[in-house]
Amino acid sequence: MSDRVAGRVMKSTMPHDCKPGSILGNCSGASATATPSQRTGREQVNVDSLIDGCVPLRPLQKRTYALCALVALLDGMDSQAIGVAGSLLANRLHVGTAALGTVFAAGQAGYMIGALLIGLLADRFGRRPMLILSVLLFGTLTVATAFAPTLNTLVMIRLIAGIGLGGATPCFITLASEYLPERFRRVMVTALFAAYPIGGMLGGFLGSYMVTRFGLNVLFYLVGGLPLALVIGMLAMLPESLQFLATRGISAGAAPLVAHLRGIATRGEVDLRTNSTKAGTGSLLLLFRDGWTMQTLTLWGIFFATYGVLSTIFLWYPSLLHIAGVMPSTAAWMVGLENLGGVAGMLVAGVLMMRFGSVRVLLVAFVSAAACMAGFAVAGGAILPAASCMLLTGFLLDLAASAVMALCATLYPVVARSTAVGWAMGAGRLGQICASLFVGDLVHKQWGFSNIAYVLAMIPLVAGALTVQLSAVRRTRL
Repeated sequence: MSDRVAGRVMKSTMPHDCKPGSILGNCSGASATATPSQRTGREQVNVDSLIDGCVPLRPLQKRTYALCALVALLDGMDSQAIGVAGSLLANRLHVGTAALGTVFAAGQAGYMIGALLIGLLADRFGRRPMLILSVLLFGTLTVATAFAPTLNTLVMIRLIAGIGLGGATPCFITLASEYLPERFRRVMVTALFAAYPIGGMLGGFLGSYMVTRFGLNVLFYLVGGLPLALVIGMLAMLPESLQFLATRGISAGAAPLVAHLRGIATRGEVDLRTNSTKAGTGSLLLLFRDGWTMQTLTLWGIFFATYGVLSTIFLWYPSLLHIAGVMPSTAAWMVGLENLGGVAGMLVAGVLMMRFGSVRVLLVAFVSAAACMAGFAVAGGAILPAASCMLLTGFLLDLAASAVMALCATLYPVVARSTAVGWAMGAGRLGQICASLFVGDLVHKQWGFSNIAYVLAMIPLVAGALTVQLSAVRRTRL
């Protein structure tokens, strides 16, 4: 296995607090197990202990986390940009607003396919190559969105772009989590996912400015070009997960990464070891073994409801507000407020989970979000009340979304982790497809903004009930 598998070769330097006499340098408490192997003559390195001992984080871990956060940010920017540009695309293609439901649903279908398929492939071939492929795919197809001549072409482009967007999520969540110490993994995973609404916020505010000043094409050139530029940086600086390599029995080329985390040079090659299940049984089947069947199905139900209702906000609310008499530019910055609230919610989700427990945090968030969405229906087209409800709804729903994502990334073994996240996100995207088509049907039947908002406010209550069920079937305290 070449250095390409484990990322580029890192030059290691010895920190001042390293003790050369120690096997792992004893850097800042890093006490990973490493003993000579009598059979191979290589050091055996326990990856779990190595990662958990890296406090504070090493530069390699920070760089990996930052690159994954940038992918999340661009994912959110892309998802929001198509929502902001939706009504203008409909005018360009000479179709009604209700036809956008097909476009949005195609994007979510692609997202679901990508999450399901690429999540599985990431557990088979690695997080790094699948993440780079996903970013390359959605960047290229977002640029192509500017050239769609017909509605059918646009639907196909957004379907393929969605595959890249959906495939990126399980890869960056899993890769980042596997380079984080156990003690604050949930906190940092929820903070990582905060990059998604930041990107959505940028997509909302920037989209409103770009389409007004420069037109639709320039917006898609920018939103699609940034991921393509990021691919170059990922090829140069993004490493493969050591835990993945250990479960696949791949150690060749891993020595530079181990040396970087230890802070001292390694003597030759290493043998990677992990406490997790070795690769063997299909990763999808593992989700339904060892008493995990009900846990998996309940998690999928929560993802379905949570991401379904979230999609209606950033995809449909700009058009719904326009129907209610709100100017498109005003609707765009109001959706940007939802993303601003989402950033705050995701940043505090991990801390709240550690302090009060996952179930309590999720229940309060879902019930409160339902109340805010009902308030949004009451506000109608009144700008200030509607904007306040939008901000609070974003805070609560994105808090819940990041909390359940962090749970999913930590409840399963390494060999099935990317698959678990991918298929849970697939359930979420299925919810978004259903929600997009459902709202499109309600718009076609002229239900009106307030009535639609009342119906959508019931969905977080369903997610709250499923959270109680998850607590009942989960074998350890959440």
